[in-house]
Order: sequence, then structure tokens, then C-alpha cells
Amino acid sequence: MAFNFNDLDATTRALMQDEILADVAKRRLYVSLRLNATGQTQWLELLCEAVVNHDEAWLADQLRQLQLLNTIETRTDHKTGHVFQAKIPRNAHEVLAEGEFNRYYVRGICRKAQQSNYVFVRVYRAKIVVHPRPESQALIGHEFNASGLLNDLQSNPAIALERVFALPAGPNTGLSVEIVKNANAG
Repeated sequence: MAFNFNDLDATTRALMQDEILADVAKRRLYVSLRLNATGQTQWLELLCEAVVNHDEAWLADQLRQLQLLNTIETRTDHKTGHVFQAKIPRNAHEVLAEGEFNRYYVRGICRKAQQSNYVFVRVYRAKIVVHPRPESQALIGHEFNASGLLNDLQSNPAIALERVFALPAGPNTGLSVEIVKNANAG
């Protein structure tokens, strides 16, 4: 099931693209090691196309259809230090596409809040999750300072959005943010 981004309009899309291009200019664009060589060269173009004209589902579909992910990856067992090869999860294309599209959506929403003189953004469930973690459920409705959240995400382009929200590691929370319009600083 796809995300329901409450404010994915032309303005938000333009701000998302600005954030991508800022990361490129600073050489901080996150390019997953799960992408194969072709995927790494096509990532920026596909991400921008998704942000400007499509959504995270389209991006995930492109990654899958064009076979842009590796089939195996090297992992390390954190307890033993043993290095081994493992298959890339079947939903890796969705996890990557959703995570990165949502990260830029959140950055775009934070910038949009700043431009409109709103101070806060609020966490909401943007995607239905079959088994939501209690920690992510508890975060719904929590408000973040838009400038602070934007700075965190800009300063740490490879950090998972879940870590910025102080959630345990793991993808697929289905959480995003919306502008708190009754908290106007003006």
C-alpha cells in the first residue's frame, strides 16, 4: 500500500527537488549500497523524476522493473563479527524508495512550514502498516520544530528518518509529518 502524503503539491515537490539538488551540490546524496552499478548511476535521475512527477510507489517499481538492486550483500554479525553474504530482501526496492522519498518529503514539508511562518510539524501515519511497532504508534501526534528537524535531516543525509524520530532501528514505520497550522509564529 502506498503512502498518503497529505501535502504533496507542486510547491512541496519543488522544495523536495531543491533538497535533493542541495545534497548533490554538497556531495551528500545518499546512494544505497544495495543499488547495483547501473542503479547507482540512474538513482539521481529516478529520484528526481519520482519527486517531480510521481511518487514512492513509482520509484520502487522502477527499481524493481529495471533490476537496479544487487541480489546479494555483505553483512556482519554484530555479535560474532562474522562476515557473510546474504540475499537482499525481496522488498528492498520498496524500503529504499519509500524511505528516501519520504525523507525528502519531510524536508520539503519542513521548508514549506518555514516559508509559511509555521513553527511545528506533526507526525502522522502516512502508510498503513500491518504490525505497527508500539514505539512508532506512540510517536503519532508528536510535534517537532520544523527548523530543527530540517537541520537534522540536512546534516545527516544517510540517517534513517526513524533514527531522527528516536525510534528503534527498522524500516517501514509508515510515519511522515504534516504542518501544524495552528502554531503560527507570525
